[in-house]
Amino acid sequence: MDTQVKLEHEVSFRWLIVFALTTILSSIFSSLYTTVDGIFVARWVAPMALHL
Repeated sequence: MDTQVKLEHEVSFRWLIVFALTTILSSIFSSLYTTVDGIFVARWVAPMALHL
């Protein structure tokens, strides 16, 4: 079976922006989650819980 799969495609500016925005938004969400989680742990568990 000689089936060839092309993994390349035309990269447009719109595709690049959509890809970049999703990456940026996920990074921002991850940073906010870590910050808020650290605040909750430091406030309600104990400040020493942040130091492993």
